[in-house]
Amino acid sequence: ENVSAQDSFFSEQVAVADRGSAELSRAAREGLIRLLIKVSGNEAILDEAAFRDAVGSAQQHVLLYSYREDEEGDAVFLEFDDAFVRSLFRNGSVPYWEQRRPPIVVWVALDEPFSRRFAARFDDRDLLVPSVERFKVRGVEARFPLLDLIDTATLPLNALWTRNFDQIRRGSRRYGSEHSLEGRWIDLSDGSK
Repeated sequence: ENVSAQDSFFSEQVAVADRGSAELSRAAREGLIRLLIKVSGNEAILDEAAFRDAVGSAQQHVLLYSYREDEEGDAVFLEFDDAFVRSLFRNGSVPYWEQRRPPIVVWVALDEPFSRRFAARFDDRDLLVPSVERFKVRGVEARFPLLDLIDTATLPLNALWTRNFDQIRRGSRRYGSEHSLEGRWIDLSDGSK
């Protein structure tokens, strides 16, 4: 079975400028940093000396790597030694996730000048993409509702706006998740949000 960056919790894919050894070493460091943040859920993990030291010798902890080419250019897929990564956390008594975190359904209600509506994944990219990127860094899959008739019947907009958590949970179950992130976006008259 092929392993992809999304299939293995202890792997990362990093864009590279070339396929030289210096670039591989840089990519291994960047990949291990991403992995440590994903496994811990904490961007400050590198404040710990043991984790900083591990990044310095990241290439030694790569079990396998392969280059891939796509429309964005070359990337290297790095599979890190999961036993080494786990030992870093255990030895430092730092909590970590053994596997992928459960997915989160993202529900956002927008308050516009004359109405309210659900934020849609493709129509409101400027609003939603920054959050999705932060989820990705921490190894969390963000799922967005289809916002079809089933969604609007299960979770009316007003139920989201008033934070009716029972209805929000029911709406989220359709997407295979018991977890959700709810938000209300309001444009204020002074231009702030």
